[in-house]
Amino acid sequence: MINAMVINEFHVGLGIVLSLGIYWLLRHSWHDRQAKIKQTIELTQLNTQLQLELSERQRTEAELYDLYNHAPCGYHSLDAQGIFIRINDTELNWLGYSREEIIGQKRFIDLLTPAGIAVFQENFAQFQQLGQVNNLEFELLCKTGSRLWVNLSATAVKDAAGCYVMSRSTLFNISERKVMEEALRNSEERFRSAFEHASIGMTLLGLDGQWLQVNTALCQILGYSEAELLTTTVRTLTHPDDFSADRVHWQQLIQGELTTYAMQQRYFHKQGHLVWVSLNYSLIRDPAGQPLYLIAQIQDVTTRREIEQIKTEFIALVSHELRTPLTAIRGSLGLLTSGALRNYPERAQRMIEIASIDTERLVQLVNDILDLERLESGQVALTKQPCNVVDLITRSLNLVQTEANKTAITIVTMPTTAHVWASPDHIVQVLANLLDNAIKFSPPGSRVTVTAETILAEPAYVLLRVQDQGGGIPSNQLEMIFERFQQADVSDSRRVGGTGLGLAICRRIIQQHWGNIWAESNGDRGSTFCFTLPIPIALADCN
Repeated sequence: MINAMVINEFHVGLGIVLSLGIYWLLRHSWHDRQAKIKQTIELTQLNTQLQLELSERQRTEAELYDLYNHAPCGYHSLDAQGIFIRINDTELNWLGYSREEIIGQKRFIDLLTPAGIAVFQENFAQFQQLGQVNNLEFELLCKTGSRLWVNLSATAVKDAAGCYVMSRSTLFNISERKVMEEALRNSEERFRSAFEHASIGMTLLGLDGQWLQVNTALCQILGYSEAELLTTTVRTLTHPDDFSADRVHWQQLIQGELTTYAMQQRYFHKQGHLVWVSLNYSLIRDPAGQPLYLIAQIQDVTTRREIEQIKTEFIALVSHELRTPLTAIRGSLGLLTSGALRNYPERAQRMIEIASIDTERLVQLVNDILDLERLESGQVALTKQPCNVVDLITRSLNLVQTEANKTAITIVTMPTTAHVWASPDHIVQVLANLLDNAIKFSPPGSRVTVTAETILAEPAYVLLRVQDQGGGIPSNQLEMIFERFQQADVSDSRRVGGTGLGLAICRRIIQQHWGNIWAESNGDRGSTFCFTLPIPIALADCN
């Protein structure tokens, strides 16, 4: 009985144990299956992620490769020998080669002009050391024979030991820019040529009035060399009365009130005389509109103004100097021919004298005009020879002595024994004219002095002086009186007569003798007219 109970209990216990074992086995199998499912899911997700990343990387690499090959610029890589190991399609299209013809087959210098080869060889070794180069310009030789300008920058790829592996070079096509630069250079060259060879003066002026660039014509107008002009300013050469107006126009140009302007003004020539010029200014600005400099065209109009002055003087001459005596002659002859003075012989005689005097004045005026025109046009040939100064003075005195006697003028001479190289008749004409003026403008009973002095300079010359004791000449008129139809005081012309051409004729004669003539006066009393003549030794070889 007991054994049956034990056995029964044993069976019950065994059943429980088996049940628990089966439960445990079933539970453990379920957990493993769940873990494997989770692991499978995770592996699947990881694989999917890896596939996505790989696909993205492949797409990115494809895009980078496409970007590399089809970039708007050229890319290539060179090994240590300068041989192509990489190149993009853009650069291949520029050059006209296939990749097989370039990679491992050609060096970069194979595509360069001789000038480019020199630049490459100068920079490549240094580039491998420093690892960078920027903005080198090369002219490449394409397969078709055409040429291509590029701007190249590069960085060096090095290994862990710092040794050069290859270059990463970027090239930009600058052929169009080079064409424009060449066109600009040609344009600038044409401008420089036109500027330099212009028949009128041309200059570039700084805003401070400094001469920046001048051409040959302007140098000739002002008598300076280019180097001399570039060290001066407009102000130093412009007549003070004209400079202030000039500056006003400059400011108007700079402020945009004017785009260009023209005027006439006076410059000082290197030799000291004034040159009248016609100016035309324009302002050059930079792309931002800021003023850079002035460009000026300068034309010498001195001769034109002289011609205009002559025309003005001729009109004045016709209206006064010719019409006045002609009116007197006409009136005198009219009275005589009408018979109104038939019963007045003395008055008739006076009318004849007036007509004769005015006729003589007209003849003298016409002769002076013709003499001056012939001298200035070169129609008068001056035959020069050695002349004794004493003889010249004596001959001139004989011509004016009668006039001197009328007003008790004493003429004192202090000549030299020297000889001069001159045309004797023309020098006598000069001396006689100066003496005649001295007599006319001196008070009765005074003295006129004629002196001659040898100056042993290089070259040697004789200085002649005619000095009077008249009323003097204002200092501002000492140069003016040598111009046509000019006298120091218009009242003198009416008082003593004269055509206003005598001194202009004298100056022209002396200039054709390579001499100078001028006047000196303190403005109060007395004037001295001086002129120089070369001696035969000095100019015997020049005639």
